[in-house]
Amino acid sequence: MTKAKSPLRALDIAAGIVPTERGLHELDLAFGEFGVRVFSNAKPLLHRLDRYYQAFLSPARPTPDLVIHAIERPAARLPLAFREWPREPGKRGRKEEWADVEGGRVVRKIRTGMQFLIGPEYRVAFGPCQANDNQIVNFINTQYINHHVHRGWVLGHAASAAARDGARSVVFAAGSGGGKSTLALHLLSLGAGFVSNDRVLLRRHGDEVLVRGVPKLPRVNPGTIINNPKLLSLLSQEKIDSLRTLSREELWQLEEKYDVDLKLTFSGTSYVAESAVSALVVLDWDRRVSLPTEFIETAYESCEGAFTAIRKGPGPFFFAADGTMPSGPVEPDAANYLRELDGLSVLQLRGGVEFEKAASRVADLLDLGAQ
Repeated sequence: MTKAKSPLRALDIAAGIVPTERGLHELDLAFGEFGVRVFSNAKPLLHRLDRYYQAFLSPARPTPDLVIHAIERPAARLPLAFREWPREPGKRGRKEEWADVEGGRVVRKIRTGMQFLIGPEYRVAFGPCQANDNQIVNFINTQYINHHVHRGWVLGHAASAAARDGARSVVFAAGSGGGKSTLALHLLSLGAGFVSNDRVLLRRHGDEVLVRGVPKLPRVNPGTIINNPKLLSLLSQEKIDSLRTLSREELWQLEEKYDVDLKLTFSGTSYVAESAVSALVVLDWDRRVSLPTEFIETAYESCEGAFTAIRKGPGPFFFAADGTMPSGPVEPDAANYLRELDGLSVLQLRGGVEFEKAASRVADLLDLGAQ
């Protein structure tokens, strides 16, 4: 492809990549009231997406809220002046780069060569999709998040688990590696319902705060696995024995992740698409200290670390309701979170990290002991 004399348009990129839909396979997904239709030229990819999302699906909607194209093709670099997207503090390596075009943006994954065209009219993934189906899952989920943020929900860097009937839930907020997913999985072992693993959407509804999860399977590290009997089947016995020779700190530093199949691992656990939040649990503990875990009860507006723990800014795949896109990481507006979460009960965990003790306390909030 020769370099265009005028800026590329999203319309031109889409026209050169997406074949007529009559030549594509399709898959309908529904997460609560939100429907997604995925078109692809790779039928095996759609089978994998269908299997991945089985734990989350509601009856399909006749008219989707979102249409996504996932086009399998060799990785190709468009004649665009890409810029690297800065990563969050503490994250290593180059991950994504981006370039804006008329009517949208192209995001390119540096390691895999996958590219994504996004904008008000386009959601197209193209490149080696089948080899990187996890990136298609993430693409679907980021557009699910965009849809909700456009409608007033705030994005939280948090996990969530619900009571058995799904009516009430607890949200766990912490930075990366803070233990929110591990604590949520301890609750699932006690019979809780699953809401979300790492991202939540929150919005006030009258006197309540509602939470919606992002439909993504829990991803756990080896330290979480070997300390939860329900998860041991994810690894071979040889791998488990090897991991048990490592120190707690060595386990924490391992950069390995494993998907948890909810139906296989937690028999009877249900996905809760929406729930009323009973409390926000802020994991302000420290794995490096040997002190017992302490529980401090307060309210969102009085908890100094609540906003810092739960905030999550938009990434390169986000665009505002008016179609504008950030040119770099954007600091979330604290006023938006206060508006939606004001008055929410907060349980702040300080001291050392004791997952079983914390799970027991949160289980009481959800009445998981009651049958």
